Amino acid sequence: MLCAVLGAGVASFQLRDERMAAGALLASAILLGGALAVISMRGETGSQISGRSSIWGVPVDNISVDYALGRIRSWICQDLAGRYIVTLDALSALKAREEPHFRDLVRGADLVLPDGKGLISALAFLGSPVAQRIPGVDFMERMCRLASTEGWPVFLIGGAPGIAEKAAVRLKETYPALVFGGVVHGFIDDPDMPDVVEQIRSSGSRFVFVGMGVPKQELWMSVHGKKLNGAVCIGVGGSFDVISGRLKRAPAFLQSMGLEWLFRLIQEPWRWSRVCRLPVFVLHVILTRMGFSSLKGD
Repeated sequence: MLCAVLGAGVASFQLRDERMAAGALLASAILLGGALAVISMRGETGSQISGRSSIWGVPVDNISVDYALGRIRSWICQDLAGRYIVTLDALSALKAREEPHFRDLVRGADLVLPDGKGLISALAFLGSPVAQRIPGVDFMERMCRLASTEGWPVFLIGGAPGIAEKAAVRLKETYPALVFGGVVHGFIDDPDMPDVVEQIRSSGSRFVFVGMGVPKQELWMSVHGKKLNGAVCIGVGGSFDVISGRLKRAPAFLQSMGLEWLFRLIQEPWRWSRVCRLPVFVLHVILTRMGFSSLKGD
């Protein structure tokens, strides 16, 4: 409507109809002012409750990296079972909005870390900002540093055959004291999964890095995490690919611009089917800010 009125105003000037042009510009100003008023008054979707932000009914922890590591350390020291961590980005947040089952998996996590510049910007736009972005690959390395210091074994599960093994070698080079309880690729048949879970449990691993992709890794952690004798599970997506060297990490300036997705798309063109949904995420963020977006199945 705003574009149509502005267009009519320009056409009126060109036709030398100053009265009509003035009316069109006045109507444009009214429409623009009304739109800004609606955006400012409606749709305060985020909430600051107990250090948590939220988007579309999904909590996002508003904490620092050091605080998150301290909380994880306390879980291990207390031998608490069934703890799992979700790393949320823009596309997984959109998936949570659209799929109630996945939304419940994220809600059930003990920590939901904001991974992705797009998600950070959206939370700020919705009035529910977080203090710090915590990328999954960086947090995984920080957890490995903590595990090497404390002498806690870690377990890697996920990725294509051979990728997790290469990631383990790289991590061992970086943290020589790091102990591995085991490494298993992600292409496991369902009948074999109980044996893998028993292998993780008997290894005494305290950190289990699950790189199966969304939503498979969240479902795995929700179902199997409680069986792992006090281990903490975290979904790390494609972090094994980056750490192993199969994929390159985006340069720092692209990360600061929120263009990591573009750098990865260049390396993996098949991801276009996922990336093309980013405009849908942006659209729903804007509609949510205006109060016109609702959850599916809730």
